[in-house]
Amino acid sequence: TTLMTETSGPLTTKKTFYVVCHSENNEHKPFSEIETQTRDSGSSIDGSDTVVVVLGKKLMQNGEMSNELKGRVLRAAALNATFSNATIIFSGGLGEASQMLSYARSTFGPSSCSNVILEDQSTTTRTNAHLVCGIIKRNPQWKKVYIVTSVYHNNRAVGVFQETFTAEGIKDVSIFGHPNF
Repeated sequence: TTLMTETSGPLTTKKTFYVVCHSENNEHKPFSEIETQTRDSGSSIDGSDTVVVVLGKKLMQNGEMSNELKGRVLRAAALNATFSNATIIFSGGLGEASQMLSYARSTFGPSSCSNVILEDQSTTTRTNAHLVCGIIKRNPQWKKVYIVTSVYHNNRAVGVFQETFTAEGIKDVSIFGHPNF
């Protein structure tokens, strides 16, 4: 786990986030650097080898998404804009996956959700990881996995995904924790 700190602006805004990498060669760039390069160049990076996994969170009693879960979808949209041709997996089996997709479509339009997979069976982080691992095994072109979750859940979620991928024999995929702020 690498703790990254970004400082910017005359008033010095400080943003701290974690980049977690799981790969044999441990090569990675902080997402903020990739995001800045993309924003400055005005073009996106080919993401055909990239999958963005958005972990669900229990819906509120009225069946609506919490602001926290909406924030995860917004973070996934930022990643999707950065990596063209990336695939998004909305993962959550208590209605979260379909709610996240509906929210993304209503917020960004139907065309923004062209490469989306719904994993709607999981009810825990461990089953998220296990079911997503199965999807990734069927798509060997994916080499980078961005896990989008909340800051407080990031390290645990990435650890569970690393453990699951290792147990399933997936060694050539990098896992990056990308918490929503």
